[in-house]
Amino acid sequence: MDLRQLRADLGTVAGEAGFNAWDYLPDDPKTLPAAVVGGILEMERLNRLTTQIKLGVTFYVSAADPKDASARLDRALSVGLGDSFIDWLDSVQLADGPSWRSVRFDSAGPYQKFSLPGGGVALGVTVVLELTA
Repeated sequence: MDLRQLRADLGTVAGEAGFNAWDYLPDDPKTLPAAVVGGILEMERLNRLTTQIKLGVTFYVSAADPKDASARLDRALSVGLGDSFIDWLDSVQLADGPSWRSVRFDSAGPYQKFSLPGGGVALGVTVVLELTA
């Protein structure tokens, strides 16, 4: 299991759903929408070859228009839409296959406002994914 590859693959999925992949909170509202694959929340080694990991992915959209921002996050967390992160996660097509054996959408937190380091405000939500790799 390679955590760097897991993060890169999740970033690719976020990109397919229309979010720019970042390693940290974007500092410029022009780079939104963005997705940040966070650190490990939980990790359990099930056997010599299999590990179960919970990772957080935070999605950020511009909060310039709160109604549009909320609608964009709603679409990312919905099913059956072209820019749904969940749909892309289920149907990911990566050159070498995804770096996980299975993935489960564990939870999503509340929508929150975030101040961006370079100025501006974003609306964001963090989802927790449980991956078996």
